[in-house]
Amino acid sequence: MKMTGLSNGNIAAQQLFYIDFSNTRNMAGNAINHTGFLEYSYGLSYRLAPLPNLNVFTGSQINALTGFVYNTRNSNNPATAKAHLNLTLSAAASYGFNIKSWPFRVRYQISSPFAGMMFSQNFGQSYYEISIGNDDNLIHFSSFHNQVILRNNLSLEIPFNFMTLRLMYANSIYETRINHIDTRIHNNNFMIGFSKEFFVMPGRKQNRGNFKGVFD
Repeated sequence: MKMTGLSNGNIAAQQLFYIDFSNTRNMAGNAINHTGFLEYSYGLSYRLAPLPNLNVFTGSQINALTGFVYNTRNSNNPATAKAHLNLTLSAAASYGFNIKSWPFRVRYQISSPFAGMMFSQNFGQSYYEISIGNDDNLIHFSSFHNQVILRNNLSLEIPFNFMTLRLMYANSIYETRINHIDTRIHNNNFMIGFSKEFFVMPGRKQNRGNFKGVFD
């Protein structure tokens, strides 16, 4: 996420990439769910500064998601394809503070789609039927009545001379209810990451010591 020159420098542009693969075994131990998702979002947010060292961002994103759910026990339609194109609301806050002259930054971001389109086959409809032309009623309008996709990210960033350490908790909720097919996937992740500027355009260098205007 970086600030742009729009609206006197108060518009931030953000790109998000998610790649998620997981395997979940049922309680009986006789079936496994394999899931995989690829997701990309691009959005613009307006920055407010209600308090010193506090930046608040509100805006919207265009979000595209594709993926699959595969159950090793199902004999009819063991795989379910997922595809969405959504308009998403997003809000974030970033606060910088010092502990004994050492700078820290904590930030929180939440996003959720409010309108879009999704793909879903009909209940009991096989992909073979779709491949031979039975492809009616596959694209649906999506909103809160048939999908809940929510992302929460909370992170603490600690800058060093050569990198920034990021500790983060990420929560995601993915639920769809369409054509009598219900999907619910909830994830909780803890991350330890490092970020570093490898290439800086002249005049673009930001001061990571005090985080002024930085939300990347």
